[in-house]
This record gives sequence, structure tokens and C-alpha cells, in this order.
Amino acid sequence: MKRLSQKLAAVSLLAVLMMLAVFLVYAAASQQNARRESEAYARSFAQNLSYSLEEKAAAIRRATSTIAQSGYVLDYFYSGDMSTKLQTAKFINAYVRYVIGNTPDILSISLYSPNALSLTMGSNNMDAVIMGLIRKECPEAFSNEEAFSPFFMGPIKSWSQPGEYYAFVMPVYDTRSPVSMTRAASCFALCDSRALLRRVGREVPPMVRGIRLYAKDELLAQWLPEGAGTGRLESSEQLIPSSGWRLVIESEALAGEIASLSTLSILAVVLLACLLLASTTWILARNLVRPVETLIGRLGSLTQYQYAALEDLRFHNELDIIVETVRNMLRRLDESAQNRLQNEKKLYELQLHAKQSELSALQSQINPHFLYNTLECIRSIGLFYGAAEIVGIAGAMAAIFRYSVKGTRLVRLSEELGIVRQYFTIMEQRFDGRFSLKIDFSDESLPCLIPRMILQPLVENAIYHGLEPRAGKGSLRLLARLHRGQLYLLVQDDGLGFPKRELPTLRQRLFAGASATAAAENGARSLGLANVCERLRLLAPGGSLRVHSIEKRGVTVLLRLPLGAPKPFWFEPAD
Repeated sequence: MKRLSQKLAAVSLLAVLMMLAVFLVYAAASQQNARRESEAYARSFAQNLSYSLEEKAAAIRRATSTIAQSGYVLDYFYSGDMSTKLQTAKFINAYVRYVIGNTPDILSISLYSPNALSLTMGSNNMDAVIMGLIRKECPEAFSNEEAFSPFFMGPIKSWSQPGEYYAFVMPVYDTRSPVSMTRAASCFALCDSRALLRRVGREVPPMVRGIRLYAKDELLAQWLPEGAGTGRLESSEQLIPSSGWRLVIESEALAGEIASLSTLSILAVVLLACLLLASTTWILARNLVRPVETLIGRLGSLTQYQYAALEDLRFHNELDIIVETVRNMLRRLDESAQNRLQNEKKLYELQLHAKQSELSALQSQINPHFLYNTLECIRSIGLFYGAAEIVGIAGAMAAIFRYSVKGTRLVRLSEELGIVRQYFTIMEQRFDGRFSLKIDFSDESLPCLIPRMILQPLVENAIYHGLEPRAGKGSLRLLARLHRGQLYLLVQDDGLGFPKRELPTLRQRLFAGASATAAAENGARSLGLANVCERLRLLAPGGSLRVHSIEKRGVTVLLRLPLGAPKPFWFEPAD
């Protein structure tokens, strides 16, 4: 053991000498690599800052677009009743404050119509001076009713309001006439330009000496460090497409490259490294590699956990410790294998229980939400009419509630259709017959088994988020067909539809398998879709859900369910 220890010490000394030789070459390149990494970090910072400004501009566009598309705005400008105007103004003001609270860059929002009717809201209302500057820059937003594209204005400076501002102008179109694009008003969002680069100082690389943001060749915002750089400055520009802004970043130019080692020094280091490597290889091969190969060959001949076959293996050096460690490890593996076989059954039972609990939790999420809406419907009818319709609605609600909490996981399509009719009966009473329901189910599809409460959430989602917000009457279409061993269910409405920018995010979240709870936290609008998608994944493996939408023209949801597959192991018999 002593001889092996001395040899290992000699090998360690040779390794240290080799590391010192290699370090001479490494030190020459390390600073250069660090400088290149600093450049790469600066480029990454510029890209991230550009993306952040892009997001700020997009958030302002979304906020003003939401307000411009609100039906309350048209009611305010076109209603002739003063009390209606006052009530609508309260709704608009509350909604605008909510939007501003979620978009920190916006200070206030003003609505101006061509006939000089105006409404200003927010925490920092525009004064007459600022509005005068805006009117001078874009008179077309005040003087006529012609359509124009939304745009960002350049910097706005006012002596009455300290600081610098900029504005985003969004037209408000009259959507009551689908054949014309008449502008009813203009929406102005006043924003603080100082907020654009307010938090940038904590993330700026040391080599960056200045950041400037231009709008229409005018300085909109800038960030400068406390100390001025002494070296030569280089500037790079990036265009923010959605706003037309131009981002300029100034950074210090790199100094001269580090002088390289001489050719003779490099050759000497390489020669020394080769000699040390050859010596180390010879010592290791003679004193360590051969015993280790013997140990590996013995271990390779073992089957299962035959640790007794290593009892006669002796090297009379530190490798004996490795042999004893391997024997103990094989002994513990043998014991753990026995325990693992005993625990597999319990683990399998726990997994089954967890799966069934997850499915029950998903199905129960719909019931409280629907029960709340139904009770609200009963209350509304009682307040306005006091009629006998309450009896019919209560009966339909009781049937739906019993259907959702009792029975098997899978039901016939005809039973699910009956519950959808009960639900639509309630909706007809609540919305006074505004919506029509068209059912086109083939006879051979009615006996097919589907997961319970799979259509009702989609119908509810279509009514509350598609048909109810739109003006006038609406229609809902249900279709069921069998094709090549697959059941296809289609739910289609002609409501408002999803905004074009939200549809890819919704599809990505449903494709990723997000749970209904997570989807609900991202927005109640996708609760029904996410719940149905998750229950399809658990109850109907191989099924799929597709969403197609055209903004202001409706949403189409297509379910595909495989038929003839074995029932899931948690399928329960009827009570």
C-alpha cells in the first residue's frame, strides 16, 4: 500500500506540472474570451431591451383597443339621453381606471368625437395645453370622421405639466353599421416617456455608456450613467416595429487585442506537455490500469447480486477498499430489491387513487360555476317578472345538477344532449329568446358513449363569452357525426370570437396540457375549453380538441372521440 501511495504522489506531481504548462496557454486566451462574452452580453441586453419596449408598445395598443371596442363608448357618443350619458360615463371611467391600473405606462385616456364631445379619465387627466399640442400635431383625429390607422405620436413637452410625455392615438369606429367604417371618436392615451427606461440601470452592462430612444427623429427618453466614458464610443441602432421608435445604444469600443505568446514559448509548452503526458500514461498503465481491468472483468462476470464472488479478490493496496465497497453495495442492492417488490403494489394503488382524485376535481370545477349562473338567472327573473317561469328554470337546474354529480363517468350522447337542451331552456328565459339553437345529430351517433358534462361547458362558454356580449340576436349550432370509427362533435357560434392575438396563446396552452385550474387563473374565458381538454386527456385517450375562431364572427370547437377503445380502468357502474 505504501508503494502505491508513493506512485500516486508522483503521478499527482506530474499532473500539477502539466496543469501549470497548460495554464500558460489558457491565460493568454481567457481574457480574450471574457471580452467576447462581454460583447455577447451587450448584444443580448440590446435585444432584451428592444423586446421590452416592443411589449410596452403592444400593451398600450391592447389597452386602447379594448376601450375603443367597448360598446359603452358608442352609447356615450350616440345616446341622446343625458342620464344615459352620465351612467355610461361612469361605466367607462371605472373600466378605464381598471385598464390604466394594469398598464402602468398610461397616465390618462381621453375620448374626442368630431362634434367636439369629449371625455377624459385617468389618474393624470390631460390639461388643455397638452390637448392643444396633440390637436396641432394630428388635426385629422379631431376634425372629420374619416378612418385612420392607430399611431404613436412623438414627444410632447408642456410647461404646465413637468416632464415629457407621448401619446398613442386609436380610432373608435361605429360598429353599428357593418357596411361602413365611420369613425365615431378618437381615443388618446397619454403616457410618461420617463417610464420607458426607468428600470434599465440595474441591468445595463458596464461597457454601455448611453441609451437613447427616438420617436420621429426626436428624443423620447434617454439613460446616461453617472460617469462619462474615456474611450472611443460605438453606437448601434434597433427599430421597434410596432411603434416606429428607434433605439440607439452607445458603448465603449474594445481596446487592442492581448499580445499573443511567441512561437518559441508555445512550442516549448507543447513539448513539455507531451513529455509529461507520456510519463503519466506509462505509470498509470503499469500500476493502476491493469489492477482496475482485473476488477472490471470480475464485476462483469457477476449475475444479479452475487457479492460472495468477490471474497477471494485481493490486491493488497487501496483497491481493496473499492472491492469491499462494491461488496457492501451489492448487498444493499439485494436488500433494497426485496423491499422494492413489496412496495410496488402499494405505489400502484396510490397512483390509481391520485388519478381518480384528479379526474373528480376536474369535473367538480364546472358545477359551482354553473350553479351560480343559474341562481343568478332565477333571481333576475324573480325581480323583473315574478312569473311561473321560475318553476321551469328550477326544474331544469335540478336535472342538470343531478346529472353532473351522479352516475357513471361515461354517458350516451343522447343523455348529454338532453342536459344541453335543459341548459338552453334556462338561457332562453334569461336572455328573452335572443339566441337560437340548431341541433344536427345523426341517429347512429346518439347511443355513443362520451365523457359526462363534455358538451355543456362548451355551450356555456359560447353563450357567455361569444353570444351574450354581442349586440342583437345570435345562433348556436351543435353537430354530431360518425366517421371511420370516430365520433365528431362540433359546437359553433356566431358571437364575438377570440381576438386574433389571443388564439395562438390559447392553442399553445391547451396543447401543453394545462389544467383547468391554471387556465382559469389566466382568464375565465378559457375555463370551459381547458376543463374539457383535460378531461378528454384522462377519459378519452386518443381524442382531440380543436379551436377555430374569426374575430367578431364566432368560434368553432371540434371534438374528436375514438370509439371501440377499452374503457378506462376507473369507469364506474351506475348507481
